[in-house]
Amino acid sequence: MIRRVLHHCRGVIHNPRLTERFGGIIFKMASTDATAIDSKMDTTDIIKEIKSEVKSENESTTTEKPIDVDCKTKEEIKSEVKLENESTSTKRPIEVDNEMKDELKKQKLESKTGGVANPPMQGNPFKRKKAALMLVYSGKGYYGMQRQSAPLKSIEEDLLKALLTVGCINQEHYEQPGKVQFQRCARTDKSVSAAGQVVSLKMVLNIENCIEKLNENLPDQIRVIGIIRATQGFNSKNNCDARTYSYMLPTFALSPIEENTDESYRVPLSRVDDFNELLKMYLGTKNFHNFTSGKKPDEASAKRFIMSMSCGQPFVRGGIEFVVIEVKGQSFMLHQIRKMIGMAIAIMRGLACKEAIEWAQAPFKYDVPKAPGLGLKLEQVHYDIYNKRYGNDGLHDAIDWTKYKDIIDKFKDDYIYTTVVETEKEEKSMFNWLSTLPYHHFGDRISEHIPASMETGTGRAAALIKRVRAKEEEEANEAELNQSTNTENPSAVENSVNETDKTNELDVTKILDDSSKQEPTEVTPIEGTPELGQSGLTNVDKTNDT
Repeated sequence: MIRRVLHHCRGVIHNPRLTERFGGIIFKMASTDATAIDSKMDTTDIIKEIKSEVKSENESTTTEKPIDVDCKTKEEIKSEVKLENESTSTKRPIEVDNEMKDELKKQKLESKTGGVANPPMQGNPFKRKKAALMLVYSGKGYYGMQRQSAPLKSIEEDLLKALLTVGCINQEHYEQPGKVQFQRCARTDKSVSAAGQVVSLKMVLNIENCIEKLNENLPDQIRVIGIIRATQGFNSKNNCDARTYSYMLPTFALSPIEENTDESYRVPLSRVDDFNELLKMYLGTKNFHNFTSGKKPDEASAKRFIMSMSCGQPFVRGGIEFVVIEVKGQSFMLHQIRKMIGMAIAIMRGLACKEAIEWAQAPFKYDVPKAPGLGLKLEQVHYDIYNKRYGNDGLHDAIDWTKYKDIIDKFKDDYIYTTVVETEKEEKSMFNWLSTLPYHHFGDRISEHIPASMETGTGRAAALIKRVRAKEEEEANEAELNQSTNTENPSAVENSVNETDKTNELDVTKILDDSSKQEPTEVTPIEGTPELGQSGLTNVDKTNDT
């Protein structure tokens, strides 16, 4: 009988709150009313008593849901939950624009944080968040920004080691940075410096004095100047609107090839103006397939948009005069800026014509020289659209370089500019590169679009040098003639003329004697002319032609 009662009351038994109570009731009934049990008492009265107890329990409780004694299947429970969700579902939310969403987020955040715009991170302090690292570095001694195989040094390798040491990433992320969405904004080449580079990744942000600890584990020529909390979808490369590069160029590279090229050269301001006019030919959307490697003329990625390019006023540093060239564009290809400057230098030195810039954009291969990478520097990366969209939403900060201007200027003076001047003095990278510039032919001889006289840089250089030497000889002869004409002693002039005549007679006699020693040349005799004299004059004419 007890089993039958328990079977009917299984809903109560599965309730942990009522199991103990009604189990005791059943046990008491079974122990006190043994006669009823022996006579096979009907269990209806027992079940009614238990249900009445359940009803009284439900009425006495106001905070809990009434308990149903009968058991419900999983399907019944799911259907009830579904109906309850449908009854409590809200209407379709009203569509709002992005500005309204930002304002609502900001109000909600301020209501929770008591008016604090950027509160400290809540929850797990070691949870990784997307961040933007703002860097400055000098590229001397490094093989570029991108990570290289050992033993080649790279900026990324030293940065990842510092992040691992401080605890911003773990060993797995150090070996495979892609797992934390590590991305550089610009890939600088060998020896190229940066005064405004950005790297994005997921890292632990709640580390006390994180910037100071990172700089302690980095070389002096690499500095982290800021860590900005970014959106989860932020990508330092894809979200960048434009990039500005600068090139620190010694002015003796702008001198004509016929002039002496050394550190004492000072460029005229008019020549700087001509250089600026030349740089304007790069503005706009152009096909720069010849200004990089591995690009075909018909590839869409070979076209790049140049926003501005100009040369500043000259200044002297370390005894050498320099100018700074700044170029701003949406993006640049490998070696593109160095080849743009290399072609402009070749034109300024007279080894190529101005039309060479247009010819290099034509759909055929063209020889373009590449300037040294020492003076090239990534000046700044721009995030105007991102800052406008998320910079003032109350959750994230704008990527603003103006607040770090003093730090950047000091770093450029201490490491970048000093490195360029000292390295140029020691290694003479620009001076040595200028000596190889005439060996470029600046074109393709097969092409019909380029005149043959304009193609060969070596031929143009040789012609210029020959012209310079001829001019120097002409000036020397004129000076000597003027000196001999203006002399006050006429007898000296007469003696000088007589000595010159004697020298000429000796030269002719020597030539005739040399020719007489050679085998006679068979020449058709001319009437009235001695045979020997004719043979000798013929040899003299041939010598002069040679």
